[in-house]
Parts: sequence; structure tokens; C-alpha cells
Amino acid sequence: MLPSGLPVGFIYAQHIDASFEEKLPQAVGRHSEWRVRLAQHCEAVYSGEVVVVPVQNELNFTEAGTINILDSPWTGAYSPSIDQVMLNLTQRFAQRSGVIVFSGMGEDGSRASAYAKKQGAIIWVQSAESCACPSMPDSIRKAGHSSYSSTPRGLAMAMLNHLIQRYTANSMRIS
Repeated sequence: MLPSGLPVGFIYAQHIDASFEEKLPQAVGRHSEWRVRLAQHCEAVYSGEVVVVPVQNELNFTEAGTINILDSPWTGAYSPSIDQVMLNLTQRFAQRSGVIVFSGMGEDGSRASAYAKKQGAIIWVQSAESCACPSMPDSIRKAGHSSYSSTPRGLAMAMLNHLIQRYTANSMRIS
């Protein structure tokens, strides 16, 4: 679990039946200090929060970085489409974004991971041995698009170390 107060916000996309969408923020945030909420049209993703992607309607981002919930459904076999979430995220935020793919069925996310990597996004995946179903992270790992793979705890530690390195590098440039 990541501590609260980190200078990042998260977009959380999970294949789920639309009837559970309203309950997902509570389930995700049950053991977390982070604020978890459903995505809202025209709102930003703030540091210290997790924004849950809508199941029915595609989400992308405006030039100002705010959430844009479209009237159209997600394309593809899954809702929300992890491929489309990754594409929309990295089209707007490129190297300022990152993707962590956890346990899941299918290969959703593997096609977009090539584009995300090319845009400079960091892509990490959960290790196969720690997954309930490793096919999603395995497909990205096998394609060679992931730069790091670990358990959820290992991914959290890597995230903390990444933020420390980024903060240190940025503060050294300012001085």
C-alpha cells in the first residue's frame, strides 16, 4: 500500500460489470488512505487521489488535463478498454504518465503498451507468480513493453523510489 500525500494521482481502470461501478470506489479505497472517486466530466485528477474510470462511456483528457467523459461507449471486447485508457492517457500526458498492469484475464492493454512506451510512459506489470490470473501482465511483458515486474508490494516500493528519484532530480535542477 502506498502512503497518502504522494505527489501523484491515479487513474484506475478495471473490467467490471456496470452494475458494480458505483461500489467500486468503496471497494478500492477500503484499505487505503487515498481518496477514491468515480471519474467526473471536466474534473482534474489531483495528487493523492484515485479516479475510477467509467465502465459505460469512454474517458479521455482535454488539453487542460481535465477528464472528458464521452457520450460513446468503449470500443473493443472489454469495458472499460484498458488499451483505450492507455492510449488516451499517453496521448495527453506522454512521458509524464505511467501504467501499472495488475492481474487480469485477456490481453487488453498489450496493443496500446507499444504506443505508450514509444511516448515515454513508464510501464510496469505485476509478476506472474503473484497474480490470480497473469494473462494481462504476461502479454505486456512478453511483448517487451514492461520495464519492471514485481509483486504489488514490490511495485509500490518501486513507485516510491521512482518518485524520490524524480523529486531529487527536479530539486537539483532548480538549485
